[in-house]
Amino acid sequence: MSKKLISICIYVYIFTQTVCGQNMLRIANGKILHGMGSVDLWGVELDPDLELPNDHSFLGKTIQPLVVYGVNSIGFSVQRLDNNGRFFSADGKSVNPKAKEQFLRYVNHAYKYRVGTIVNLFSADRRYWLESEEAYRNAAKTIAEILPDYHSVIFIIGDIFGTTSWANNCPYPMNNPKKILELCKIIDKANSKAKLGIPSGMIHKTKLDKVNEPLFFVANHANALAKIITPNQESKTIKDIAYAGKDRIFRRNHVKGKVKKAQNDFLQRIERERMSVQIPMPPIKGSVPSGILTDLEKAEGFAPLFDGKTFDDWTTLRSTWGGWYIEDGILKCKGGQGPWIRTRKRYQSFILRFDYRIHQGGNSGVFIWAPLDGRASHFGMEMQIRGKKTNKPNAGTTGAIYGILAPREDPSNPAGQWNSVEIACCGSKVTIKINDRLAQEFDADQVPMLKNRLREGVIGFQDHGEPIPVWFRNIRIKELKKN
Repeated sequence: MSKKLISICIYVYIFTQTVCGQNMLRIANGKILHGMGSVDLWGVELDPDLELPNDHSFLGKTIQPLVVYGVNSIGFSVQRLDNNGRFFSADGKSVNPKAKEQFLRYVNHAYKYRVGTIVNLFSADRRYWLESEEAYRNAAKTIAEILPDYHSVIFIIGDIFGTTSWANNCPYPMNNPKKILELCKIIDKANSKAKLGIPSGMIHKTKLDKVNEPLFFVANHANALAKIITPNQESKTIKDIAYAGKDRIFRRNHVKGKVKKAQNDFLQRIERERMSVQIPMPPIKGSVPSGILTDLEKAEGFAPLFDGKTFDDWTTLRSTWGGWYIEDGILKCKGGQGPWIRTRKRYQSFILRFDYRIHQGGNSGVFIWAPLDGRASHFGMEMQIRGKKTNKPNAGTTGAIYGILAPREDPSNPAGQWNSVEIACCGSKVTIKINDRLAQEFDADQVPMLKNRLREGVIGFQDHGEPIPVWFRNIRIKELKKN
């Protein structure tokens, strides 16, 4: 292995070990927050026959084709991680070692790639019953304690993926809200970072008047769920929790007919609905530029990707633009609010040109071949932009393919000055120039950490989360013939 590749691997390892935070999912003001912004859960239940491999092929085969369309959550029942459906021991005090390994591997993958995980803990199917009430209490504590420190998990206490009703002779039938709440409190005590979900059927009907077809409710803590389970509480306590819509979670066992076709139809609908979100325009400040394209670019077939006065070609998939606004024909981000701005169209082969300006200490990037949701830099790739010039380039330097390839040099101007960028993607071949100097030239098919990633996707600009401004202008693109 080359010294350069070793140094890149060390960088990636150190980064993944020092990511801050614990459960990326949290509830605030009746909304589910993922990272720094509110989201609606759009989920797909995994194929029960799926085995989670040790290598990155897992992403290409399962998660990656889903996030392209805007899926941001993956669901499964823990019983399905074991061939015999026995994730928990009969007394609930331990779990099958191989199934535990699969569970932890998946949860870690999902956290790293910014995908939520909806985990169904118990099944109404009598084949998977535990031996006693105490066994269910033990199992709730067991699963909470093995949850990794860093995750994005919602534990469902019930059976939202199954089709069997709870039988009264089950040692712990979960058609009783008090029973569900008891397990929620056990999990809460064992691991306060676990988010807790309960099927909508457990909620008092008078509190669902303004909720459109929920599948389950989720809260930060068991006490919030206790408020809405108890009939004599006021309906306003619904604001203490959030809910997932029934029509936004694809459940395989609930499909009548061909599952594959039904899932494809579901994915197409997700993409249409998420792309159709209309976000109120922020006030436009200053003047509008007279022209973005040169005469030569017009002749070559370039087109504006940002007209300097509207967000028509862009979206955040949310109900707000976050820190993004337009001033004097410049796309500006004041930073600190999180949502990244992405095109409403996917691109495969293209030449993208733009100028950027970033303040000292700032951190941003350009996403290429990105999915609609999920961690754009890990399913597609990211050209790094930093407000600090480096003499010794690394995988986090301006012009780097973030976390993977250092640039040949750091051609950026000092922080606060404008820089020009050209990114050319033709098939798997990528070339990046900054200020007319070559920063990257590679074939993604020949780079181990890129070869299984997307080759078509949206283009995006990043708000990394720090309150340090970054600006973009003169954004234009030329589409090249698809391979």
